[in-house]
Amino acid sequence: MNKYRNWIEIAVRSTIFMLLPAYLLLFLIYRLLFNADLDVYWLALLSIWWVTVDSFAERYKHQDAEERIERFAGVERQLDAERWEILDRRQNELVIRPTFDFPFHIVFKDTVKITHQNGWITISGPVHYVEAFSNEINGEEDLPKKRHWPVMKTGLTIFLFALPVLLEAGLLWEMKVFYHNAFASAETQIEMPSDQLAGNSIENHNNGGYAAENEQYIFYVENEYELYRTDKDFKERTDLMNEGVMFMIRDFNIVGEWLYYNEYDALKRMRLDGTEKEIVYDLSYLQQVQIQDNWIYFINEDDDNNLYRMDLNGNQIERLLDEHVTDLAVTDDELLVTYTNNKSRPTDRLDLDESSQSRLLDQDTHKLIKWKEDYYYLDIEGKLYRTRLEEQHKSELIVNQKISNYTVTEQGIFYSIYSADELYKSGKAATENGVYLTDFEGESQEHIYKSNGVIELLKAGDSVLMKSAGGYVKDRVRRFDVVNREVEVLE
Repeated sequence: MNKYRNWIEIAVRSTIFMLLPAYLLLFLIYRLLFNADLDVYWLALLSIWWVTVDSFAERYKHQDAEERIERFAGVERQLDAERWEILDRRQNELVIRPTFDFPFHIVFKDTVKITHQNGWITISGPVHYVEAFSNEINGEEDLPKKRHWPVMKTGLTIFLFALPVLLEAGLLWEMKVFYHNAFASAETQIEMPSDQLAGNSIENHNNGGYAAENEQYIFYVENEYELYRTDKDFKERTDLMNEGVMFMIRDFNIVGEWLYYNEYDALKRMRLDGTEKEIVYDLSYLQQVQIQDNWIYFINEDDDNNLYRMDLNGNQIERLLDEHVTDLAVTDDELLVTYTNNKSRPTDRLDLDESSQSRLLDQDTHKLIKWKEDYYYLDIEGKLYRTRLEEQHKSELIVNQKISNYTVTEQGIFYSIYSADELYKSGKAATENGVYLTDFEGESQEHIYKSNGVIELLKAGDSVLMKSAGGYVKDRVRRFDVVNREVEVLE
């Protein structure tokens, strides 16, 4: 029973006098430096508590030790008066209390009892004090024993205390970036051709970037892992990738003779014929990878979804916006960024040269694009709106339905609707599910394709590709020819 009581007392000691002050200090650091609450590192704090309690248990558990001496009277004269206070003195017994080891010697008033019998003394008390007493009467310096485990525990405790601060401050990430910028380099150094600005359209990026095109070819993905290249007439199809892919491929960007693609755990590129595959960047998971001029813009999952950019060869990595970004659209002269700000999700415009930042919309937006002089976006309910520059902050409703995806073309606005209610009840797709075409004012709607899955819409030449993104039955990629207004399966 005394053993458990002693362990409980040790746990209380370490918590009150070690962990609580340290936690309060970390809390203040978080509030003052990061304006955040320390509320996500309880596992680390529990580990710290356990290591600290274990260390204290070894240090302050009760122990009896014996030392052989010639004369008991000489024991008292060997003690350092500045380190020990004598509480009781008898013929064969001495009770002392340490005056070092602040603050524990003041609060808990531990004592060491020395009993003499037949030329031996028995020393009883906490391990730390018993060892200190034995060292003094033997003329040894009171130095910690050179044990690796206590040193490791101390180092581990310091590391665990520092870990939340290091993670929140982004120091570990900054070290990775510094190393990457200093030593990493792609095998081939390329630049954006002078006659090209963007790697893909905003409309395609908003639909996952599953298709991209240049003057000769159209590239698209099917079944999430199969990459194909076809001519502009969709007559000659070449299989570029259909095996060895660990994650789905998306976020296509074409730069000259190179096709960039995001394999989720890395940004890669290859020649347009499928050769010379290279890893451009693999420090973190990327979202919404978009290329403009000689820069790759992306949302960095490993750094709280902050906005980043790097050059076309994966170097010069830098943070552009220290906010939790949820949506990104890169145009030829600005970045359109939606991010979480307290309880709201505003959308700002950032100049590409980072010279200014201004508010575009205060409300929550999704899949924002800039088309000519207007901005289109989906609100939190999936309804499609348009904001005109001359009437800034005043939006007009274009489609009053819950839209899953949309794209804007010269022929009008294509959008897809998917409702799972009827599908789950009867096993059949809702009659309104599928792809629609409307004019720019939203006054006329044409149901051009019925589907039992969510459809992502991708522009490719004079066609709109319709890629299934889920549903009860898996769809193949279909093509809607805007000239003859027919739908066909790509094969």
